[in-house]
Amino acid sequence: MPTERIVFLDFDGVVTQIACRNREHRSSVAAQNINDLCARWNACLVLTSSWRWGSVQPGDEVLPGREAATRFLRSIGIVAPLFDSESGWALPELWLNSEGYAIARRLRQRHNVAIAETRAQFGVALRGDEVQCWIDMYKPDLPDRCFVFLDDEDSYWPGHKARLIKCDPRSGYDLQTHEQALLMLDLKDTKTVDLTA
Repeated sequence: MPTERIVFLDFDGVVTQIACRNREHRSSVAAQNINDLCARWNACLVLTSSWRWGSVQPGDEVLPGREAATRFLRSIGIVAPLFDSESGWALPELWLNSEGYAIARRLRQRHNVAIAETRAQFGVALRGDEVQCWIDMYKPDLPDRCFVFLDDEDSYWPGHKARLIKCDPRSGYDLQTHEQALLMLDLKDTKTVDLTA
């Protein structure tokens, strides 16, 4: 059985180009590239976007469950499968409250990760905290070279950044970033990175 790969997918700046803050401009190129990436490497998606838990700005979609998320992805042309778990299709919601931040701090301590928080980040769980929580819960034994993060921001742990494909929010997940992700998920690449470093 081939080794499973996981694509952690953000929307804004990856699937939805945010030039001029026009979230209606969804990239069919990004959708095609995501489908190709997942098809070539037997990968499934885990949603990291803030859309997974609620509306951030007027006009944002809310994806309150796996079925709704799947329908939304299909509506924008993404047919790649979500991670096969009722709760594992999206990251846990740690950054919404102080309890989530406490969980994030315990995760950092357990994994010996020091994060230099900016003033804006103080008291808030980062996306990297949520990613590591997901990995610990669902795939603790999956080799790190089987993960890739598609995002336009880099609020990840230092060890995660080696697996980050940082998209330009004006162009999204384009051909250039797609080629980087394809190479990153190639298991012949024997370089390993400590995700918790």
